[in-house]
Amino acid sequence: MSSANLSLTLVPAGRCLTFVKEECQRVHIYRRVVGEGSAWRHIAYDASSPFVDKEVFAAGTGLEYHVQYCTQFDEYEGHSPLVHVTLA
Repeated sequence: MSSANLSLTLVPAGRCLTFVKEECQRVHIYRRVVGEGSAWRHIAYDASSPFVDKEVFAAGTGLEYHVQYCTQFDEYEGHSPLVHVTLA
């Protein structure tokens, strides 16, 4: 499994997520809106890094992300720490 690091930066197009993806590994990206319950939304399947989340949200919205690491057969290996951003 990779080091499970995840970083988030704001870019003009949205939120750019950067992570390590090893060969023959699948990375799935999840997002949730803070304050709207604890439901995670699966926003990308077998994503590549960097990944830009372009969905538009209102200023002041808090978002959390994590990535899930799986084998090439989609067997769970682990997940990253959460990253959080509040949109300006």
